[in-house]
Amino acid sequence: ERIAREKELERQRIEEEKARKREEERLERERIAHEKELERQRIEEEKARKREEERLERERIAREKELERQRIEEEKARKREEERLERERIEKEQAEEQLVNNAFKHLLETYMASPHRKKEEIITKAFNFAREAHKGVRRLSGEPYIMHPIAVAQIACEEMGLGSTSICAALLHDVVEDTDYTVEDIE
Repeated sequence: ERIAREKELERQRIEEEKARKREEERLERERIAHEKELERQRIEEEKARKREEERLERERIAREKELERQRIEEEKARKREEERLERERIEKEQAEEQLVNNAFKHLLETYMASPHRKKEEIITKAFNFAREAHKGVRRLSGEPYIMHPIAVAQIACEEMGLGSTSICAALLHDVVEDTDYTVEDIE
């Protein structure tokens, strides 16, 4: 009986040892499986993070390209507007130049049709001096200031019948008063 009990106890101990080893092996397999699962999740998370970083980088690059495209378009539009304004400015200057030239031409034609001695050169010289002196100056109406002296000279010539000296005086009458030129400069 004692031997049978000892054998039974030994058999139970062996069975318990086998059961313990099987449990340890099961736990080890679970631990390994758990570690593998964690590693798989970590790898998946790393892949997802990299994909997200790549997506964000693509979006950043796309935004930068769009901003650059917009900047270029805005620059082109600004240049087109500058060119348009420059063309308008040139056209306006040319139109005003033509207006002034036509007014002076009319003054000269009126003078040349008068009975006075033909001193066209001195009148042209006075006109050029006055035009340079009043260059860039405008009347409140917006027209070039030189149109006023031409109009006064036209009145002196056409309506009053005055000659070249009076016409020159009319062309130059505001130069000393309204510019930095002096009487000595005019002389």
